Amino acid sequence: MKNKYRIVDSFCRNGYQLLVLDRDFKRFPVSKILIDGKKYPYLLNSIKTWVVVHMDQTIQNKEVEFVD
Repeated sequence: MKNKYRIVDSFCRNGYQLLVLDRDFKRFPVSKILIDGKKYPYLLNSIKTWVVVHMDQTIQNKEVEFVD
């Protein structure tokens, strides 16, 4: 599907993860991303391959899907 991406890298700072996706993403009219069956609200970033999520763990090589 077009709204699924792979996390290729991530950085943790103060309880937030900056997720680096495998390609530029398009803005979807949804409010959350799905990682391992759990939904997280996300913040967009000016760099089109980055998404910011409030979580404590560093994650890589997982699939992300933009969902409602």
